[in-house]
Amino acid sequence: NLTWSASADAPANIDGYRIYRNGSALATVNGGTTAYADTSVQCGTRYDYSVKAYKGSTESDASNTASATTLGCPPATPTGFRVIAVTSSSITLTWNDVADETGYKIYRWGYDGTQWRFLYHASVGANVTTFTDRGLNSASDYYYELSAYNANGESAHTSWIKGTTTSVLLFLPFIQR
Repeated sequence: NLTWSASADAPANIDGYRIYRNGSALATVNGGTTAYADTSVQCGTRYDYSVKAYKGSTESDASNTASATTLGCPPATPTGFRVIAVTSSSITLTWNDVADETGYKIYRWGYDGTQWRFLYHASVGANVTTFTDRGLNSASDYYYELSAYNANGESAHTSWIKGTTTSVLLFLPFIQR
């Protein structure tokens, strides 16, 4: 987010301002505007900005240079999210590891007291690519989403997946009289 002081001639005697990033024209704003938000930046990158007032094709000298480095990126969204094992009381999930993650967050479909949605359920550390959800009801459906996170933020969630626990089989002894 850039801000600057208005030209002494603004806005009556100028058409506007040109914002330059790394020496190239980035945007133009009208003479009554003294701020600009650059939303086209990349994570973890340094940018140098300057501003020039203009009227027609004539530009003023450039302002001082303001430099900023954007924060690093959150990790990519994990891929390959799937169920690999089920029992009557557990579901084991797996996914492909992503780079630069601090860990993974597992979300499970549930009711938060107001609405049904994916709620934070558990976390695992960096480079861990499986999670077993235990203590589940037998013959029940469970829905999950997953994200990766680091100090710069959290990735988008994966698409949801469904796991179904197996039924409990009871064997009753046969009593013969």
